[in-house]
Amino acid sequence: MSFQLSVKDIHFLRPFFWYLDCFLITPWYDFRKKTLVKPNMRILYITILILSKITILVYSLLDETLGQVYAKLIYTQKIILGGIYTNTTLTLILTIFKTGIWDTNLWKEMFARFHFVDRKLKNQGKTETFLRNFYFKLFLKHVLSLMCGFYELYVWSIFMKIPLWKVFIFTGFMEVYYEFLLVSLVTALVQDFEARYKDLNEKIVITSKKGTAFPELLNLVQAYRILGETVEIFNQIFGHQLVLIIFHCGLQMVHCLNLVFVMGAVEIDEDTHLQFLMCNFYLLVWIGYIFLTIVLPISSTNREARKFIDLLYKMQEGYLEKSDTCDFLIRLVNYSKNFHKEFTAAEFFALNKTVIFSLMGNVATYLIITIQLNSGGQN
Repeated sequence: MSFQLSVKDIHFLRPFFWYLDCFLITPWYDFRKKTLVKPNMRILYITILILSKITILVYSLLDETLGQVYAKLIYTQKIILGGIYTNTTLTLILTIFKTGIWDTNLWKEMFARFHFVDRKLKNQGKTETFLRNFYFKLFLKHVLSLMCGFYELYVWSIFMKIPLWKVFIFTGFMEVYYEFLLVSLVTALVQDFEARYKDLNEKIVITSKKGTAFPELLNLVQAYRILGETVEIFNQIFGHQLVLIIFHCGLQMVHCLNLVFVMGAVEIDEDTHLQFLMCNFYLLVWIGYIFLTIVLPISSTNREARKFIDLLYKMQEGYLEKSDTCDFLIRLVNYSKNFHKEFTAAEFFALNKTVIFSLMGNVATYLIITIQLNSGGQN
C-alpha cells in the first residue's frame, strides 16, 4: 500500500498526488504507467480553474462590504495586504500554468529519473514505520495548519462582520491553503532527494571497504549524476514559485509585526483586539515554520550531496602512490563534481541557511519603514 511506502520509493507520493491533482499542483501523473494522463481534460480543467479565479477576483473587488472593511485599514496595512493577495494569486496562477501546460515534459523527465535511481539503489517497495511515515507527519502538519487557518478566519470574520466562507474565498485564504499544499509537495520531493543521497553515501562507504569494486562504484556515480540532473529539473519546475513563496513569507512577517503597532488605531473592542494579537502570534510562528520547512531540508540535502564528493576524496587517500586505481578515482571525483547541483530559486539565489538571515534582515528593514510611515500618517 502506497501509504506505507518509504520516501526512498517514489511511488509513496501516489496518494498525495490524487489530492493535489484536484488543485492542479501536480500534472495528473500515472505512477504505474509512468506517464501523464488525460492531457485534453487537463487543459479544460485549467480553463475552469482560471475562470473561477477571475470570477472570484472580480467579485472581491466589486463587493461593497469588503471595500468598506478595506477602507478602514491603515494605509500600510492596505499596501501589505494588497501585496500578499497579489503574491499568492500569482503563485496559484503560475503553478497551474507551469504544471498543466508549460512544464509537463519536465515533470515526466523528473519522475523518469527518480524511477531510474530507485532501480539502481533497489529502493522499490521499501516501507516505513508509522511514526516516521510521511503521511502521518503530513496529517499532523495539515491539522495544525487548518487549526491556525480557521482561527484566523474566525477572527477576521468577527472584524469584517461577514460569514466564514466569504472570508475564505474572497480574502486570499484559499490561495494561502493552495500555497501550503505546494510547499508540502516541495518538501516531500526534497525528502526524496535527501533519502537517495543518504543511500548513495551509505553504499559508497560499503563499497570503499571492498577495495576495487569498480562496477559498483560506477553505478553509484551514475546514480549521483542522475540525481544532480533531477535537481536541475526540480529548480526549473518550482524555482519561480519558491521565489514568490519566500517573498510571501517576508511580507506576511512584516504584516504580522506591523499589525501589533497599528491595532490601537483601529476601532474594535478589547476582546477582538486580544483575539487579533493571539491570531497574529500564531500566524507569525506558523509562517516562520513553513519557511524553515523549505530551507532547512534543502540545506540538509545539499550537505548530503557534498558528502558524496568528500567520500570519493577519502577513497583516494588509500592510494597515495601513483596507480591506475588512483587515476580512476581522480577521474571519478572530477566527473562527479560536475553533477553536484544546488537547489536554487529560479537561479536568483541559492536555497541555503543564508536565506534565513537575509529574510530576517529584510523583514527588519521593511518593518522599520512601515513604522515610520505609520508615524508619519498619524502626524
